[in-house]
This record gives sequence, structure tokens and C-alpha cells, in this order.
Amino acid sequence: RMTLTIENRTKNTVVISHNSGQKYDFKLFDEKGENLYTWSADKFFDMPLTSTEIEAGESVVFEAFLDAEPYAALKGKVASMRAYIAGSSEDFFVNPGGYEASM
Repeated sequence: RMTLTIENRTKNTVVISHNSGQKYDFKLFDEKGENLYTWSADKFFDMPLTSTEIEAGESVVFEAFLDAEPYAALKGKVASMRAYIAGSSEDFFVNPGGYEASM
């Protein structure tokens, strides 16, 4: 299970604009920083522009699950995960380099 939680710690609604139906992505890396897996690599997303609104004090959780076959191939090799917001916002900085967590 891979999750990205975005908390709105402001007093205003935050809007994230997405260029397609894809709202997030996840990548798994080995100890050397080599990309082992990209969640979106085998996915297709709707083309319409979408948005995510997060009310003041609220949060949104994006999650994806790694299927058994890719998990078996990666088990024991993953050192870190990076989560990405697929979009932009005028309300806060979206880090294009993603948000990293050690495993």
C-alpha cells in the first residue's frame, strides 16, 4: 500500500489543478536511488482537466496498491518511495521532485 496524504493547514480551501484524471503517482527506488517501479507506467488516465479541493483543516489521501506479481519481484530491494502530486496549485507549492519516505 502506497499513500500520499495532503493536509490543508490553512484557513482557506486549497485547490489542486490536474492536467488529466491522474492526481498522483508513486515511484519505488533501491538503495542507489535507481527507479525500480513507477505506479503510473501501465495506467491510462482520462484526458479532462480535473481538480482536487481540500477544505481548511481537512486532508485528502491518495493511495495505490502494488499487485502481488510486481511486489514479489521487488520484495527486499526497495529502500525508498517517492509520492508525487500530479498537478499544480496557486494555493501552495507542489514539489515537482515529489515527497520521499524511507522504507
